[in-house]
Amino acid sequence: MMSGGGQHERWIRAEALVSLGRDREALTWYGTFGAHTVFDLPYLGPAHLRQATIHERLGERELAISHYREFLTLRIEAEKELQSYVDQARDGLDRLGVRVGQRPAARRN
Repeated sequence: MMSGGGQHERWIRAEALVSLGRDREALTWYGTFGAHTVFDLPYLGPAHLRQATIHERLGERELAISHYREFLTLRIEAEKELQSYVDQARDGLDRLGVRVGQRPAARRN
């Protein structure tokens, strides 16, 4: 294994599996983030978001909700450039009938 745990390689593998329609295998790879080293931390939020969307697509409502919530816990104060991902997670929860409160007003610089 590479220094730090091969995060990029694991991410690419998971993404490739999704593109091939092999969602269950991709879930396994996304699930490895956060379990190895601190070097996983930049991938942890995005991995939760990916897992949430896959579980939602598979009709696994409770698992999708859990991962959307984990993502929001990690990214609730996201930088402006990442806010679209926070919105994506909130929209996913909304589709699943979960209310997460009002969206914050746009930040002013």
